[in-house]
Amino acid sequence: MTFIRDTFSVKTCIGVTKLLKDCTAWELLNLNVSTVLDLQDRLHSEYSISPEFLDKVMSKYIIQSINKDTLMQRWGLTQQPVVLSPSTNHYSWPKAAGETTDLSYN
Repeated sequence: MTFIRDTFSVKTCIGVTKLLKDCTAWELLNLNVSTVLDLQDRLHSEYSISPEFLDKVMSKYIIQSINKDTLMQRWGLTQQPVVLSPSTNHYSWPKAAGETTDLSYN
């Protein structure tokens, strides 16, 4: 995906538009929800990248596929992130993201 490197931009949480490649880890981890949710549609409409291709590429990078410590190490993060939990208290990333497997303790 190097062909989008010099043209694909996002709006940071403070309203500054930057190339995605120039965003810091802090800026990327603090993108507005609407910005994050629009990424897949934008990549498809602006660069003809199919959702299926994007899912395949991203599967080895998303939190559902790797643990938090590995993710932090890859990004060079040294401080533990603040993790917000919904009132339903899901205890796993996949379950919180909507996986249908019920592993709850009753």
